Amino acid sequence: MTDWVSWGASSLVIATALGAAGWLTARRGHPTIGHALIALALLELVTPPLWSIPLFPTVPVIIEPGAAFRAAADVVLPHSTGSVDPAAVAWTSWIALAWLLGTLVTLSVHTSRFLRLGRRVASMRPAPAAITSELDVLARRLGLRRAPAARVVEANVAPMICPTTRGLRLVLPARLLATLSPEARTTVLIHELAHVRRGDWAVRFLETAAVAVWWWMPLVFWLRRELRRTEELCCDAWVASEMPRARESYAEALVATTALVERVPSPASGLGPVEELEQRIEMLQNPSPRTIGRAGRVALLAVLVGVLPVVACHSPAEVSVAAPSNDDRHAFVMGAVEEDRRIDVTAGDCTVLDALSAAKTTADADRSRVVLVRPEHEGSPVLLTIDVESMLRTGATERNVLLQPRDIVYVARHSDRNPMLDASQFTRPLINKSTIEKGDDVRCLVEPSLTERSGMELLEELKRPQRIGEEGTILVPYVGSLKVDGLTTTAATELINERLGEFFAIDLHVQVRASEAR
Repeated sequence: MTDWVSWGASSLVIATALGAAGWLTARRGHPTIGHALIALALLELVTPPLWSIPLFPTVPVIIEPGAAFRAAADVVLPHSTGSVDPAAVAWTSWIALAWLLGTLVTLSVHTSRFLRLGRRVASMRPAPAAITSELDVLARRLGLRRAPAARVVEANVAPMICPTTRGLRLVLPARLLATLSPEARTTVLIHELAHVRRGDWAVRFLETAAVAVWWWMPLVFWLRRELRRTEELCCDAWVASEMPRARESYAEALVATTALVERVPSPASGLGPVEELEQRIEMLQNPSPRTIGRAGRVALLAVLVGVLPVVACHSPAEVSVAAPSNDDRHAFVMGAVEEDRRIDVTAGDCTVLDALSAAKTTADADRSRVVLVRPEHEGSPVLLTIDVESMLRTGATERNVLLQPRDIVYVARHSDRNPMLDASQFTRPLINKSTIEKGDDVRCLVEPSLTERSGMELLEELKRPQRIGEEGTILVPYVGSLKVDGLTTTAATELINERLGEFFAIDLHVQVRASEAR
């Protein structure tokens, strides 16, 4: 997967799980915890990944690299003069462009609504002094430093808290104020101040960011709807806590509001629309806690720190190297890819882009630093850095190299400080010398199923490199010392398998590989 697809898929899965947990929790009578979980779901959708966890296993593969080589300078390879296939890369660019345009349009619409609402609120008349004084008293009672400025409107709207460029404003419909009793009016003011105390007005901006990024995803709009529904339940709990004897008056206010409610503007938080009036009135009889306990806060903090910045990725594949080193058909792709691949390049038309498309880069891949290793070039290897990210963005073809047999394409990770050195160190152990000599490092590849068998555990020692000394031998468990100096890796493989087969009376397949000592 490309980085953005991997991040998007992980974010949607985590957000869905958090949203479902929040919805269920709120339905079970804990709206404060449910609201926090749904808010975290929206936050997940706009949180960039900070680290990845391997969740998807990859299948072990066997590759057969070419001849031995030493590290060499970065030199320019002969490159293909063809063009990048537009069909191979254009669709991702069009999708990214459409996504970006949708985000910009959504942001423009929400910004326009925010400014228009601010202008409308500014044109409203101030609330009477009695309401302003009561608001000040109630604000101090709820722990607010000051109450938002109150405005009265003649339109049939629900009471709401509106963030504007000049601060928060409380909008109250004149018709509702005229019909409510003083006690019912006080409950409405407490409900609206609870929105301020809880910071629900700030959550509106999180909603806007999530909707802007995921404007095409129904999940986001469901989360927004459930978030606002649980907000109202949470503020109802504040009213029931502050005025437990005024629940009937508050229920009266809820019923009266249903006759006035029009849709609350998206930048605002308010008493309506009251879509689940019966449930809200029932909950007033058994109000839930208005705040989250210490254990709940610790759990939510753990989710915030440990889950939101995570992106799922594939676990590293186990790479085995076959003994034959004369593969004249395949090139190899490894590093930050979903699956190490060997690719048949005998047709002569496979490029670096084709190879990366086949192997699929992982979330931590740095496609601006791809290293091509060509083992045989006038006796020395060639290491060429390729900025694939720029190649895809600009359509440049200068380094979309045509691959040759035994080429190795190493995809760097973002954490790699020196991908050229990392590529050399990564690929060097995978290169088999054809003949073993004194001073070489020799180790064997052993099938994991063999070392797991009872009585064969010591075969694990064969995986460790052994330096060929003056005696020209290596130590083989259960067999003893075997002279391998001067043998080809194929001959050494046959010798070790023969001796181990005689000892265990079964056919074994241990593969020998040798490399020059570092």
